Amino acid sequence: MRLTAVFLACCLSAAPALAQDMTVGPLRPGDTLNLRSGPAPHFPVISQLPPGAGPLVRDTCVLWITSRSETDARRMPEWCLVKQGDQPLGWVAARYLIPAEGALRIVRGWRDESDACKLIGETALTGEFLDDSADLVGCPVGAGHRPLPGQVRPLGQMLGYELFSVTRNH
Repeated sequence: MRLTAVFLACCLSAAPALAQDMTVGPLRPGDTLNLRSGPAPHFPVISQLPPGAGPLVRDTCVLWITSRSETDARRMPEWCLVKQGDQPLGWVAARYLIPAEGALRIVRGWRDESDACKLIGETALTGEFLDDSADLVGCPVGAGHRPLPGQVRPLGQMLGYELFSVTRNH
């Protein structure tokens, strides 16, 4: 049996791209993103992140070279060490990270403009939570705000907001 060597090469990125807040992008329903102890799929899984987890900071990114003959960097999977604040979390496949700024679209205050809870619009991450009979509402995590009227179904947390599906009264 012949073993294929795995090589890692540093991937140079512009400093602003590394400092940008990221989030875990859309995954198949029920899937999570594996957080690994090193920058390749053969490293052990140390935790899992759901879609919308963040904000994350891409700290260090490398390319995973699977063949000595591979010369096209665009075909090499990129892996990034991600942090929350100053705390390193682990390594993830970079293709699953998206800019946090596009992950949630705040439309307006939910009940009125000053409401801490916000009406959330459709993005790649929130589309699966939207339906014609309910509002998607995000309230700041830990602030004690929650939607009260109508049927409320908790959906989870995303980028500092607790998300709720709130049935509209027609």
